[in-house]
Amino acid sequence: MAISEGSGPEETTAPGAPAIEPFITEDELQSRVGELADEIARDYRRLGVTPEKPLHMIGVLKGVVPFMADWWAQMPTIVQLAEVSASG
Repeated sequence: MAISEGSGPEETTAPGAPAIEPFITEDELQSRVGELADEIARDYRRLGVTPEKPLHMIGVLKGVVPFMADWWAQMPTIVQLAEVSASG
């Protein structure tokens, strides 16, 4: 799904397909990611996150890398990232 900056519905590339109304704007998404980063940092700060004892975040879902990159950029603490994939 396309994410816009509140400019209205974005057109899809499929011929004859209807326009898609964004569920959330890019600004709203970035704001919420920042709120989550602050919440997580606050919760884990009391556990003594340091360069020697970083917070580890593991992304499991397909497509999690763009979210984790945005989240990581806004984290005010030290974080190590990893992503895993699983098939069944």
